[in-house]
Amino acid sequence: MEPQDRAPDPQQQSAEPAPAATAVAEQETQSQALSQTTRTGEDVSSIDAETNAKYEQVKGGKLFIKDLQQMDVLRLHDIAREEGIQDYVGMKKQDLIFQILRSRIRQNGLMYGEGVLEILPDGFGFLRSPEYNYLPCPDDIYISPSQIRRFGLR
Repeated sequence: MEPQDRAPDPQQQSAEPAPAATAVAEQETQSQALSQTTRTGEDVSSIDAETNAKYEQVKGGKLFIKDLQQMDVLRLHDIAREEGIQDYVGMKKQDLIFQILRSRIRQNGLMYGEGVLEILPDGFGFLRSPEYNYLPCPDDIYISPSQIRRFGLR
C-alpha cells in the first residue's frame, strides 16, 4: 500500500491557479484593453482630423489641365518654381505642363481634365482636347479599359 501523506505534485498546483489570482488577472487584462480602446478612439479621431485637414489642403490646390494649357510660358515658369521643379527654363510648353502635373501627382493633388473620349479598338481610351482640335497629343488623358467598363463610358 501507498502512504496517504504524500506531498502534492508541484506541476498540478501550478496548473490550477487560485480563484482570487484569476479574478485579479482578468481585471487587469480588462482595464488594459479598455485603456487601449480609449487610446485607440482618441488616436482615430486625431487621425481623422489630420486626414480631413490634408484633404482640404489638397482640395484647395486643385488644378485644371485646361487652364495650364491656356497659360503662357512665363506663368508656367512661375508655377514650376512654386512646385519646386528644377531645370524648367529650357523646357517646351508641353513638357513643362507635364512636369507640373507630375509634381502635383506626387503631392496627391486633384487634377481635372475635360475632353471627348476616344475609345480605341484595344478597349482603352483617351480624353482628346478641343485645344488641339481633338487630335492625339501628349496631354491627352489615358482612360483604362476597366474604368470604361465600370462607368459605362461611350
